[in-house]
Amino acid sequence: MKILIKFNDNYADEFDVDGFRVYTQEEWDEFKAFASSIPWPQAFYFGTNEGIEYTSAEALFKQYEVIEITDEQGDFLIAQFGSHGFGTLLGPDREEAEEYEEASNLW
Repeated sequence: MKILIKFNDNYADEFDVDGFRVYTQEEWDEFKAFASSIPWPQAFYFGTNEGIEYTSAEALFKQYEVIEITDEQGDFLIAQFGSHGFGTLLGPDREEAEEYEEASNLW
């Protein structure tokens, strides 16, 4: 089983922000745990200078639609789009956080 996460929000009543990503159950559980463990509020940026701020992980999670799909459906989406996702799916990135922490420790 895989999890399809569809993201939808609106940027300042100007345009919609949409995207999706295919996760395994383990990846999705790890993402939720990480998102719940970081300090809030958090702003997530995209484009040249656009960003949306969320007050909590729960506020961010309200923008996600979680759909259980079969492994075959997940593999099909990955094959069609050439990656595990497409569009914009806002949320914390563990790798970025770790890189930021490492760079902060250098000073």
